[in-house]
Amino acid sequence: MNRKDDHLVYALKQENKINDFDRVRFVHHSIPSIGIEDVDFGTYIGKHKSNVPIYINAMTGGSKKAKEINQLLYQLALSFDIPFALGSFSNGLKDIKLLDTYMVYNNDDENRPIIMANIGADKTLEDAKKTIELLGVDVLQVHINAPQEMVMPEGERDFTSWSDHIKQMVLELDVDVIVKEVGFGMSKETVEKLKKLGVKMIDVGGRGGTDFVHIENQRRTYKMDYLENYGLSTVESLLEIKDISNIRVYASGGVRHAFDVVKSLALGAEAVGLSRFFLELVSTKTLEEAKRTTKELLLEIKEIMVLLNAKSLTDLRHKDLVYDLELMNYLSQRK
Repeated sequence: MNRKDDHLVYALKQENKINDFDRVRFVHHSIPSIGIEDVDFGTYIGKHKSNVPIYINAMTGGSKKAKEINQLLYQLALSFDIPFALGSFSNGLKDIKLLDTYMVYNNDDENRPIIMANIGADKTLEDAKKTIELLGVDVLQVHINAPQEMVMPEGERDFTSWSDHIKQMVLELDVDVIVKEVGFGMSKETVEKLKKLGVKMIDVGGRGGTDFVHIENQRRTYKMDYLENYGLSTVESLLEIKDISNIRVYASGGVRHAFDVVKSLALGAEAVGLSRFFLELVSTKTLEEAKRTTKELLLEIKEIMVLLNAKSLTDLRHKDLVYDLELMNYLSQRK
């Protein structure tokens, strides 16, 4: 089994016990004044208009099994016009024969949803240009994943080029660039540094969902299990950066259901990425069952917005939120 297939297997086996979304509550106001037809939850992924506030976040590519998963994920994306992020293109850059495990869509299809490619910050500007040319995507995700690399047996151990690579990609590429974490969250210091590099869009990719340290530990002889659950949660990350201006924020990490999506949007995210939610759908259900569940997810987001009397994502950001004592203590220590 190759590394990409290992990641799929261990991601589905993983049990997630820590989730800060449960530490966030809305203040309930008893009499809404809108109906579900009043809700418009459209948003933008970069400069591209999206009719839904979620996206299928990057998961896989580079193997036969990965191609099967990507084909099913794309069918969901196509059915509901959900933006779709491909998994890391590192294998595709190494071996062009693997291109079809990623490119499961037709770029000539006028109904094609927004497509995002994904590469690591270790990749060069030329790698990024090649990725965009080969895949014909609308947006490029550049992932930063230092904890995973350190635990991964074959991972990177030198990160001195990351900042320069990110800066070059943001300045030189014609497509929107989103810098994303992969489950370890982003501090305000990280986001301020990214802003200085010219980055305008981030995905906080917080702790609470798939733990890649745990996954890489399953592939090691000598475990670094003390680093499992390392990093900032998605909620902590969103609260950390809520006062930083001129940065477009996307959220992912530990998003389990519609209520987590709505909480992320209320905390400032422009759209919310789900990975494991969709991986479990296409791995355990028929395509038709997966479509019904996806349709229900989108409906539930609107229903919760009605409950909160929010016609739009802008309205959501003005709703009253309260946090439990642990989150309040964290925030007070960071000020």
